[in-house]
Amino acid sequence: MKVLHTYIDSNNVLWKELAYSQLYSSFLAKKHYGNISFYSTPKLIKLVKELGFFYDEYIDDVVTEADFSTWSIPKLKVFREQTSPFLHIDYDTFIFNKIDFSSYNSPILFSHLDMQTKNPKLDIGTGISNFINTLYQVEDKKKSFFGDINHTYLRLFFKLFEVLPEGVLENFDLGSIPNMNIVYVENPELFNSAVNDSLDHFYEYKDTIDDEEFGPCYIEQLMIHQLLRTKSKDYKKLSNKTKHVMFSKLPFYIKDTCNNVPVVDNVTFPYRAKLIKKCKCCNGESKFNLTLDNIDSVKDILNYDFGDFLHLSYMKWYDIYQAFIIHQLRKELGDESVIRIHQVLKQPYKDFNLPAKSPGEILYEKLTNFSFDKVGSYKNNSYI
Repeated sequence: MKVLHTYIDSNNVLWKELAYSQLYSSFLAKKHYGNISFYSTPKLIKLVKELGFFYDEYIDDVVTEADFSTWSIPKLKVFREQTSPFLHIDYDTFIFNKIDFSSYNSPILFSHLDMQTKNPKLDIGTGISNFINTLYQVEDKKKSFFGDINHTYLRLFFKLFEVLPEGVLENFDLGSIPNMNIVYVENPELFNSAVNDSLDHFYEYKDTIDDEEFGPCYIEQLMIHQLLRTKSKDYKKLSNKTKHVMFSKLPFYIKDTCNNVPVVDNVTFPYRAKLIKKCKCCNGESKFNLTLDNIDSVKDILNYDFGDFLHLSYMKWYDIYQAFIIHQLRKELGDESVIRIHQVLKQPYKDFNLPAKSPGEILYEKLTNFSFDKVGSYKNNSYI
């Protein structure tokens, strides 16, 4: 099974916050599955090689800087290149312990449902009525669950209602749309057929799709999933029973919306999060609470046990989780791994008038005795 990473940036810069995450994700993937390939642009590949990432193969002719404008397009272009079974892992996703994806008995498998409805099996009439009633009961509609579904998927879906690919309407299911931070594919021919149809749909209606903030989610998570349901009765049956995902619910999230903030100084303690861990024997789920009582207890997260799997999503930018990732890299790979990233990426940060140290690096120094300035000096900055 081929393991894949994809990264694109319009400025051809690898931001520190993403570099730590990508290095850790690639290291873990190589450790457990023996290989990992990297799809990117020539300049970023040169940088990643210098930073010492764990890739066995570098492919620079599939994605381009221009693809960044619709940020899921690079992944879709990489998907359609695959002719054998593969595992695509987003660089904000960490597999701490090896997962046997074949044990889930689904030839196409994703991480978790992206937005779980209360009852995904509602018929059309009842479902629409409940959606409307719930919307009217929510005070802040823009931040409501149904507002998120509308913003991310439904508004664009109905804009393009008359031109959806054949079969999508007949097989459409809102309640089983998966998050694709993990994409495990045993049948690349079927998967690529769905990907190609989604890409065709995108290029034909690009202006409309790009006009929506979450157009990239529409063409990736909604459209590929609905096309798979259209093309495969087996996949449709599996997704009806949510057997196409590893987790029945979001595996990690912050409980208090006020603490969905990147800067630790803006956190209102206690800081509470919810975590789901999988049983290795039966793939059953157990729920755990993560609670940080005060600023001093943030240090507790550095060695926190997240189980086998963690998808940070937007939280990869947050100080607290940056500190966690930096600490894990030091334990697994030594100080030089993080010093190298800090030193090499100083100049790009200066070019964008950003501080030499990222907020995550600053927090990590506060929590520990470590200093990004004290350990040697990495001077082979060929990227700069």
